[in-house]
This record gives sequence, C-alpha cells and structure tokens, in this order.
Amino acid sequence: MNIKRHKTKIMFIRIFSILLGLIFLSGGIFYFKYKDSLFLSMKNAKEKIAKIDNTTFIRTGATNIYDKDNNIINSINPFHINILNYLIYLIMYKMHLYQLKIRTIITIMDIA
Repeated sequence: MNIKRHKTKIMFIRIFSILLGLIFLSGGIFYFKYKDSLFLSMKNAKEKIAKIDNTTFIRTGATNIYDKDNNIINSINPFHINILNYLIYLIMYKMHLYQLKIRTIITIMDIA
C-alpha cells in the first residue's frame, strides 16, 4: 500500500516536472522568436506616451447622430453645454429629495 502511494507520488512529480519544463521551453522559444518586435512595440509605446498632453483626447468636432438611412438627425457639440439648465435640474432634483425626506418624517411621526 505504501509502495503504491510512493510510486503514484513519483509519477505525479515526473509528469508535473515535464509539463513545467515544456511551459518554460515554449515561453523561451516565444521570447526569442518575438523579442525584436516586442522591444520595438515597447519603444513605440514609450514614444507615444511621451507625446501625450492635456489636449490629446479633447474632441475637436461635434458628434453626429445618424438614422437608419445614414442621414444626420442631430449634432451634439461638446463645447456648448448649457450650464444654467444643468444647475436648474440639480436644484429641482435636490428639492424633490428634500420633499421626499419631509414626507417620510411626517409619515413616521404619524405612525408613532
């Protein structure tokens, strides 16, 4: 019984070692085959990152919305946001939340 377990452990260790060796071997082959293109890609990425500034991702034009026939329905310009409408919306939303809180407090007081 003990000898059988010992043989199973040895067989498992051998199979595991062979698989691990194959993994390292294939990784090494992959590295040596593609290392030039890998280093070139890393160099290009570093150059592109060095060129990034605050204006890199700013959209220069409007976003067009199309229908199913590829006709422009609307155009959204990111530079002309109506701040006043947004602030009015926020104020109305907060007023609505306060009204809900007051109603909840009154309901709790009525229950008690």
